[in-house]
Amino acid sequence: MSCSRRAFLVSAAATTGCRLVRDSIVALPRPASLRAAWQGLAGAFSDGGVTVIEANNAAWAVRWELLSGARRSIDASYFTVDDDVFGLALLGRLLERAEAGVAVRLLIDARGSQDLAANAGDHLQELVQSGADVEVFNPPLSQLLRALLDVSPTALACGTHNKILVVDGTTALTGGRNIGHLYFSTAAEHPEAFVDADLVLDGPAAVAAVASVMNDEFEARANERVHADVINLVSRRQELLLIAAAMDAWVRGLVPGGPLDVVAAGLEEAALGDDSLGDRPVDPAAVDAARPRFFELAGLGSLWSTVPSPAPGARHFSAETQVLASAARVLRRDNTVTEALERAIEGSRERIVLESPYFIPSPRLVLALEDASRRGVEIHLLTNSPLSSDNPASQALFIDSWPEIVGRVPRLRVFAGATAQTLHAKRAVFDEQLTFVGSYNLDPFSASVNSELVVATWSKPFAAATSQAQARRLADGSMVEYLVERDGGGLPRRAPSGQANSGRVLVRFGPEQHTPPRQLERLRALKALILSQRGLWDFEVLAW
Repeated sequence: MSCSRRAFLVSAAATTGCRLVRDSIVALPRPASLRAAWQGLAGAFSDGGVTVIEANNAAWAVRWELLSGARRSIDASYFTVDDDVFGLALLGRLLERAEAGVAVRLLIDARGSQDLAANAGDHLQELVQSGADVEVFNPPLSQLLRALLDVSPTALACGTHNKILVVDGTTALTGGRNIGHLYFSTAAEHPEAFVDADLVLDGPAAVAAVASVMNDEFEARANERVHADVINLVSRRQELLLIAAAMDAWVRGLVPGGPLDVVAAGLEEAALGDDSLGDRPVDPAAVDAARPRFFELAGLGSLWSTVPSPAPGARHFSAETQVLASAARVLRRDNTVTEALERAIEGSRERIVLESPYFIPSPRLVLALEDASRRGVEIHLLTNSPLSSDNPASQALFIDSWPEIVGRVPRLRVFAGATAQTLHAKRAVFDEQLTFVGSYNLDPFSASVNSELVVATWSKPFAAATSQAQARRLADGSMVEYLVERDGGGLPRRAPSGQANSGRVLVRFGPEQHTPPRQLERLRALKALILSQRGLWDFEVLAW
């Protein structure tokens, strides 16, 4: 590629010079095959069982069974733990297990779980009072100090984006889901409910690798330990235990369905009779605090009687796996997952399907996709639209950039959400053999800022099952294809010279064709603001 070609890429992108693009070309791996790419990944190799969990209610049921069955240890790390019935039920179950003698450790991100860490800090302190260890990753004061010392706002955005649950050292659960109602309810219960995917690992080496990632971050210098109140003026213990007991009764089908108020009353009665409360009288204030959560839970009929039972739609596979992890920038510079993605793309020879909530690619990623396109590789991208996304900033940079990326990657087809339901799964399938599932988004925060964890699996049956799930989403009307005009050879057409949009790829169907005009106006204003501030950030993205 000549320097003029690189200069065009730079001028079309939010970049500052030719050097980054030149380094990207030099750095791209060139594996001889996809199998060679797999063998060159920097993960921990393992053989064992992999179970994929796609249904939201099943994802919660599996977590609840693992937590409730823990006998020795629980390690949990989440970017987001919401201050809702799911987040508080999680804390209540962790508290109950800690009081039963189970070693409990919880790590949450300061930015992703700011409501729980700030507004409901008493709940975390109560968990510590029970004997659990709780830490907050990159708390606000640390963020500010690092941003000032580094003369960069990157530290303000840096977090642990991992989603990890390891129980008794024998089972690990990871994937895309945080803890909150959007991750575990259905679209009928919440129109914006997320579409996501988790994996349960039971191979000893794979579980140990996930546990090691959790341990490294839990002991990191970027954390702030939560301490119990010196004087516990307002105890939250009974409130948390009541919410957890109500959740247990509901998912086990111990309270029958019915009108919302009747179910909520039944959940309250079941919670008050739970053994975890012990012999102490229940404080009426604790019941009052928990009661809104009983009503919240009563509206989640999809969770009723999901425990104990095989998770709906869950499928188990025996497969070779590698656990890939990148550390957060406040700890060290580590591009393990990004490099693995590039290696897998360069090793592919037939078909790549990328599934990501956000698509804000780096020059390196686009160059790798260009290489694949030139080799004749078919590439599909499944992502969100302005209608479905939970992140306006990502859409602001996506709405005008996607056709130009298609112009550079002619064999790329883009599919975007057509409903309010948000795609949150982070998966990739390469040549129907290699599959990535984890927390990694195709955006600069996953590529350059946050810690991320991905499970890479070499298995044709597992890849086929993942592809089938993606195909079902394309076929059920929940996604629409974004299209550009193409010439007789299938190459994207550009507007002729002399027109206002001269040189731009011509769009046949895109965000403008199914997004309200006012929303598009707001997104373009946000885009202008973001690009005006790009000099503050020390990572690069492509944005037209």
